[in-house]
Amino acid sequence: MATNLEKGKDVYCQIPLDQRASSSPVYCAIRKYISEHSPTGTVLDLGAGDLPATYGLPNPVIGLDLSLPALQLAQSRRNPNHMLAQVDLSQGLPINDLEGKIQTVLALDFLEHLSLESTNNLLKGISSNLK
Repeated sequence: MATNLEKGKDVYCQIPLDQRASSSPVYCAIRKYISEHSPTGTVLDLGAGDLPATYGLPNPVIGLDLSLPALQLAQSRRNPNHMLAQVDLSQGLPINDLEGKIQTVLALDFLEHLSLESTNNLLKGISSNLK
């Protein structure tokens, strides 16, 4: 069975970011956790979309996503210390030597779009880079 990613579909939420980010209990809880446990640390946001989980955080964020339209939305309202890149995460993590640079890794609402093999490879890559 082909995943959405393999079919080349652009999958991201079209609810306005400010409404989604402020009303979602999940995103609110994530921002609260980051603020309390990693107040100035860099966040690696895998499948970042238009950055709803990190919206409004002062933290540096590395946002990776396949969807160019979602990243363009994020770019238009991102914090200046956010770095965004279009990346096919089914091919693995494109960043090496993250040890000491990343405080928090988010992988929200995108793993279900990858094959099981791609998910396992991505998680192994994250684990080996952050040890």
